[in-house]
Amino acid sequence: MERHFLSRLTSLLVAVLLGMTSIPLSAATELKPEQSWENLKQLTPGTKIQVEYMNRDMIKGVLIGVTDERLSFRTSKGEQSLDRAQVYQVKNREKNHHLRNGFIGMGIGAGALGIVAATGCTDRSYSNTCDSFAGAMAVFGAALGAIGFAFGNHKTVYKAEHRTKSK
Repeated sequence: MERHFLSRLTSLLVAVLLGMTSIPLSAATELKPEQSWENLKQLTPGTKIQVEYMNRDMIKGVLIGVTDERLSFRTSKGEQSLDRAQVYQVKNREKNHHLRNGFIGMGIGAGALGIVAATGCTDRSYSNTCDSFAGAMAVFGAALGAIGFAFGNHKTVYKAEHRTKSK
């Protein structure tokens, strides 16, 4: 009986570790923020963006254009144009994949934990218990993978090297 308990405990630990590797799926697919202003020039006019000012204010809008010195976009209050020095961060609000990545994480978590739990039950005299344990681990793995939904974020296109102190 003690051997069976240790086998299950080992399976549970391995399953939790495997499930946790599926958690940051969407975070891992996002590239690190870029510090090149040139990245903004790759966006096409009409792209939905989110701009964070150096003073921490944030605004959403639609890109009009980018020059070496300025960023222009349209908001619900009209057109705005900011000097490069005023812009801390710009995110692309188009085509966020956090929903897709969350479902992928759920599938990987459920599959990995269910398989590990099922293969960890070597004593078939506890077949019903093993099946229940494997099912519970699959649900637990899906729940861990679902955390990937929370990590969904818009892709950072530009981020200043550092934030200047606001007055």
